[in-house]
Amino acid sequence: MSSSRVLQEWVVNWLVKYLNVSENLIDDDCAFSDLGVDSVGAVTLVGDIEDYLDCELEPTLLWNYPTIKELVAYLETSSKSSKLVLKASIR
Repeated sequence: MSSSRVLQEWVVNWLVKYLNVSENLIDDDCAFSDLGVDSVGAVTLVGDIEDYLDCELEPTLLWNYPTIKELVAYLETSSKSSKLVLKASIR
């Protein structure tokens, strides 16, 4: 499984738990805010991604990358996290 797929699934699972919704309601192209993620949820998600990837990210990350697809693409290409995403895919 590719690292982007692993990270995408991790984010979807996080959203399912945080929002208490079915996975079928999570669209990769939908803005986090449209899914129901507020500012507290956005900062919490970024913090949990930091823990998952063992790296530091900007707390405003979801405002710059407002969908799952955009966030995962950024994390895969970001020099500070690309190796960590790969590491996460083999966990």
